[in-house]
Amino acid sequence: MSSQTYSTSTVTGASSYVWTVPGGAVINSGQGTKIINMTFGPTASANGIVTVKASNACGVSAVRVLAVVSTVCPRVGEGSSLSMIAYPNPTHTNLTVEFTAEQSQDVNMTMRDASGRVVYAESKTVAAGANANTIDVSAFAKGIYMLQVQSNNTTETLRVIVE
Repeated sequence: MSSQTYSTSTVTGASSYVWTVPGGAVINSGQGTKIINMTFGPTASANGIVTVKASNACGVSAVRVLAVVSTVCPRVGEGSSLSMIAYPNPTHTNLTVEFTAEQSQDVNMTMRDASGRVVYAESKTVAAGANANTIDVSAFAKGIYMLQVQSNNTTETLRVIVE
């Protein structure tokens, strides 16, 4: 399990802060304040999005989003980097995702919105070497998304902005 501390800047007039964390994560301390300590669960991938909203008697602020990537380290000699890139970023129509696989293998590609909801998912077998995939994001709402590509021993995550 992995413990992390996250903070946001002070919002003038705020009386409390409301945090949300990815599924499988727990806020250990700090809910209601501008600094939290959270623990990721025992899952192999603890990627996701942490959000915070400032509030007072007059209302609630816009959501601030933090992309969270917790890396699970494989033993020496296992796993590798996919060297993933995604472009154009920001985008509003098609997103091209390129990565390199050391061998033919199955990969899972997912995109999550700011609330952590899966808006795109695809599983496919890729060849050894360079691979590319195009994702049509034209129907996605404007915002920040987390793109994740997971292979046998490697998970890589990138932040994607849809305009």
